[in-house]
Amino acid sequence: MTNKSKLDSPQFRGNQAALFISAQLAAPDTEHDLEALYTARLALCRRLYDEGFSQKDVLLIHGLIDQLMILPRPLMVRFRKELFAIEKEKNMPYVDTLTRMSHEEGREEGLQEGRQEGREEGRQEGRQEGSLAQARESVIEALEIRFGEVSNDLRQRITALDNLRTLKIQLRRAITVPSIEQF
Repeated sequence: MTNKSKLDSPQFRGNQAALFISAQLAAPDTEHDLEALYTARLALCRRLYDEGFSQKDVLLIHGLIDQLMILPRPLMVRFRKELFAIEKEKNMPYVDTLTRMSHEEGREEGLQEGRQEGREEGRQEGRQEGSLAQARESVIEALEIRFGEVSNDLRQRITALDNLRTLKIQLRRAITVPSIEQF
């Protein structure tokens, strides 16, 4: 009697560890035969329902099996349909909950990633805006040092500039222009 068949014996019925070990033993045996992998995974999941595990246990073990016995997308679609049929037959809609949980986890990961990207973009924009503000102040200050009071109209025109390169050019002009009127 192999270890695998021993785990199917009645003494291991309802034992989470036995079910998980069965999945671990089946995974390498079926990795090159996708149909066998599908069949083994489906049999393990059917056993989850047949042995009367709680919803919490089903979700936990199902998640572990999902990580061990990864099915390609087409087989996963077929697997989910079969699993929903089993659940309907047993009146145990657990995997629907599992699917929602994985979608919520994925959504939360996406939100966190988006927040991180948003923070980084915000920092970059903040640094850029800070650089622009500093460059505008430098142009105005250079004009004030050289020519005294700067008119509101000229301040507004300088404040409206939103390109760092243009502001650097204007700072050089402010330093070198012979009069404020020529600026």
